[in-house]
Amino acid sequence: MLPTDVNLADAFDALNDAAVAAEHVAMPLSKKFEYGGFLVECDGKFYYTRPMTSHKTAEIYLHAIMPKTCTMSGMFHTHPGVGSLASYFSETDIKLAAKLNVPSYIGVTSTGEIHQFVAGRDKITYSVDGQLSLGEIL
Repeated sequence: MLPTDVNLADAFDALNDAAVAAEHVAMPLSKKFEYGGFLVECDGKFYYTRPMTSHKTAEIYLHAIMPKTCTMSGMFHTHPGVGSLASYFSETDIKLAAKLNVPSYIGVTSTGEIHQFVAGRDKITYSVDGQLSLGEIL
């Protein structure tokens, strides 16, 4: 059984492949607001939930009902801004990835780049904006 908001046709063998596909769906929607969702593993395959939005330019609230046979494997969301910080994971992004112990992905709409952040692996810098990380560009 899969979460109700995934497409069965979108099954991937690798988490990064599911994340890239999810960002390619989310980025065109994200002209003004952040869009995002979850990456889930069910029976050895990876899926992404349909991108959702909270109609905010710099934050998003996500929720999903997860069947017992599936696990959350990651999160994805977009950064629709055009400034230099759009390519960075925010302090909130970093803390949430660490707390949930899953990779986080951002799709930078101004460049089309997709970044992955893994807590404990990726470098974190400190600025007046708090903790930031570029993560790894996929």
